[in-house]
Amino acid sequence: MEPLSLGSASRPMRLLVSTTLAALMVASNHDAQAQALLGLPEVKCVTFIELIDANDPFAGTVQAWMLGYASGLNAMWKDLKGTDRLSRAQTAATRYAVTFCRSNPDKTVLSAMNEYFFSLPQ
Repeated sequence: MEPLSLGSASRPMRLLVSTTLAALMVASNHDAQAQALLGLPEVKCVTFIELIDANDPFAGTVQAWMLGYASGLNAMWKDLKGTDRLSRAQTAATRYAVTFCRSNPDKTVLSAMNEYFFSLPQ
């Protein structure tokens, strides 16, 4: 069986394939934009503290993102430097973030996690 070549396909078939591919590219790009607009890294510390103080369930979502981000940094660090920086319990990361955010309400949770990770002993 010969592989399909768009050059040998009828014009309607080429149009259908091209349109489908364009739609898939737009859809995949739309998903990437939606993730970027979710903006968890850009949540302000003041907002995070308000969520924590109100026992808002969304605080758990932000904390889960923070732990995932720190884990990703750690994996990258381990690949580059060969050492594991995250030997503390995960509660240490969230406690650090809460303390950092109470002191720096205008910063973001991304800043809190960067400060936490790079404050750990190498």
